[in-house]
Amino acid sequence: MLMRFGHRTRWIAVWVLLAVWFVALMTGLGGGLANLFLVFAVVVLLYELLAVDRPA
Repeated sequence: MLMRFGHRTRWIAVWVLLAVWFVALMTGLGGGLANLFLVFAVVVLLYELLAVDRPA
C-alpha cells in the first residue's frame, strides 16, 4: 500500500508542477525562474523511472 501511495504522490506532484509551470508561463510570473517548475517535474519523473520497487 505504501508503494502505491508513493507512486501516486509522485505523479500528483508532477501534474501539479506542470500546471504551475504552465500558469506561470501564461501569466508571466517568475520570469525565467518559472522554468524551474518544469525542471522539478522532470526530476520527479526521472526518480519515478529509476526508483526500484521492492516486492512486498
